[in-house]
Amino acid sequence: MVRGEHGCDNAGMRKVLIVEDDDELRRALKSTLEDEGYRVECAADGEEALALLRSSADAFVILLDLILPRLNGWEFRARQAVDPRLAEYPVIVMSATSNLEEAAIDAADVLQKPVAIPQLLATVARHFPVDDFADAPKTEADAVPVEILGDDTLRN
Repeated sequence: MVRGEHGCDNAGMRKVLIVEDDDELRRALKSTLEDEGYRVECAADGEEALALLRSSADAFVILLDLILPRLNGWEFRARQAVDPRLAEYPVIVMSATSNLEEAAIDAADVLQKPVAIPQLLATVARHFPVDDFADAPKTEADAVPVEILGDDTLRN
């Protein structure tokens, strides 16, 4: 496993772990990211996410909802931070709040719900080295919107 300065790079493999308990939103996020060439794994809660991460040799960028059953986002992040192998995986929090201070969590980035697709793509891309893929959006303005039900927002 190789980690780049902007997150993780897995020798060219762009892997994202979505930790979201809302089935519909999780499927929409997964589909959107897979359409952009990411390999995506999903977990419905923090316990499932930690088990998946610990059983995989791959590095991930993590999209993390805060309000989850069994093990919430704050508890997940606390356990992730003390595991040396998992601690450096960048975490992008998905929250109703738009800033990390209000979310009261240590994370690399925050996406405000409802999640706008161009912002999602640009934020995720920021956490992979640019040379990992030539066609990635470099800024939110460069991201190509994906139309879902005639709207460019993913809701849960």
